[in-house]
Formats: sequence, C-alpha cells, structure tokens
Amino acid sequence: MNNLKNKLTKPHLESFSDPREAFDDIAKDLLTLYVLQRGEVRYRLTDIEFYLYNDGHRDIITYPRTSLAGSWFFHPSGVDITFESHVTVPAGKKKPILTTDAFFGGILIRGIEKIGESQAFNGPMLACDELFDQFDAFGNATDFPKLVPCKQPLYGDPVCIGARYGLSKDAEKKVESILKYNYGGSEIGREVLTQEYRHFLDAPYHYVSPKRSK
Repeated sequence: MNNLKNKLTKPHLESFSDPREAFDDIAKDLLTLYVLQRGEVRYRLTDIEFYLYNDGHRDIITYPRTSLAGSWFFHPSGVDITFESHVTVPAGKKKPILTTDAFFGGILIRGIEKIGESQAFNGPMLACDELFDQFDAFGNATDFPKLVPCKQPLYGDPVCIGARYGLSKDAEKKVESILKYNYGGSEIGREVLTQEYRHFLDAPYHYVSPKRSK
C-alpha cells in the first residue's frame, strides 16, 4: 500500500519529465493489483481518468483541491483518488487563487465491477453512488470504501484508450466557466490557459481494464 501511496505524492510525480509515464504506472497498479473494498463487498476498478495541474502541466480542467495523497475527493463529476495537492486560498475567501506554484489532481473513478457478481457500474456518478450511497451519520461506519491489494493480479496490463470523455470543444467558453466557478483569481492569463486547454483536450489519460476494453 505504501508503494502505491508514494506514487501519488508530489515528489514522485515531479520526478517524471512526462506525467504520462507516471500515469501508466499508477494505472497498472490500480487496475491489476488493487481492488476497492466496502465492508465484505469488493470491486475491481475498470475505468479511470487522470487529471493533474501544475505550472509545467496546466491541465485546467482539473478540479482544484488541497489534499493528502490517496484521499477521496468528491466533486460535481464524481469522486477522485487524489494526488498530493495544494492550492492557495486567501484568508477569508472560499475560492482558491490559481498560482504558479499550485499542484493538484487525482484519478477519476469512471467504472467499477462487483467481484463475484460481474455487476458493472459504468460512469463516474454511478460508480460514486454505488460506493458512497449511505453511511451511519453518527460516525460508526464500518464499511467505508478503501483500497486493498489483490490476492492475485487481475487480468493483464491496462489499456490506454485515448482522450477523456465529455470535454467541451469550446475552449474559450470552458476556460471562462472554470475560472468563474472554481477560482477567485488567476496568476496565469486566460489566453494561456485557453491554449493549454486545447493542448490537453485529447490527452491520452483515460485507461480501462483489458476485459472492459474488449
């Protein structure tokens, strides 16, 4: 577990000149060596997408967050397993400022399958709802989802199927919306972010299990 968690830290991710190399490695771990366990029920991950923002990789579609590596992060599109992340939120404000030293991101869970029943939950909201539908409001939950190692590897290496789903082709409008709703300001100009949005629009950061891809 510590090895996977270390791969989600900022120093590890920054050690790669191309984040795709880190994503390939993490995807292999998540889709073949780990499962999600909720109580007595286990799920294998079948479909994931990677998002990372830093000053050398301005993938602006990434939701800003401050979190430890390997946390659950809920957002309007579903739930992520987080990278070690940090954004600056000015005192007295709710929204962060997009600064040049910001570093944040994670792995969106797009699909899971219940082990032993072959019941699939395809789509980020369906997967999120299955994992986190209800828990004891008094804090006595014993079945909160967690990553656990597999007893044996699942299938073969993950398949990168290319671009992520559902991203708007209207770069100017999308960046304007992101800055308006997610940030209280930005040190990076809108034109630069719009250009970067187009660059990452078709980034090959979407991975599925071999069984799912057939």
